[in-house]
Amino acid sequence: MDRANLPYTDAVIHEVQRIGNIVPLSLPHSTNKNIQLGDYTVPKGVVIIPNLTSVLFDKREWETPYTFNPGHFLNEEGKECFSFTGKRVCLGENLARMEIFLFFTSFMQQFTFSMPAGMKPVLDYCFGITLKQRPYRLLLGFGELYYAGRAGEGHRSTGA
Repeated sequence: MDRANLPYTDAVIHEVQRIGNIVPLSLPHSTNKNIQLGDYTVPKGVVIIPNLTSVLFDKREWETPYTFNPGHFLNEEGKECFSFTGKRVCLGENLARMEIFLFFTSFMQQFTFSMPAGMKPVLDYCFGITLKQRPYRLLLGFGELYYAGRAGEGHRSTGA
């Protein structure tokens, strides 16, 4: 697959990860010096647990934070724009991104995904240490075989 020529596909994957947001809180960090945050001073040695959700849905950072919009990750020419990535990168990140890309594009090539007639996507979650998607119905088609059911159920049929 030619990932470099499929920026919209990469943007869809990034938007799924942004809006999916299954881990709302980051790992604990500790301040290594006194930090000024607005009117507050955070002393050296304080443990901080960043709220990732506040960044992923910040109206100052995202044009439409509560809407699925792959355009969040594309510039005006439809090319990728990732100016917000930092210098610290996991050694396995490139491999993981390629695996996600291959998995996603293979699914898109082999299956059709749709909502049952009259149903809308469920975009809210059950909140806890992780965010869990609420149950929903989905039609998954492969040729003439369809799966129609809620997460955790198995209903197979030969028609839509």
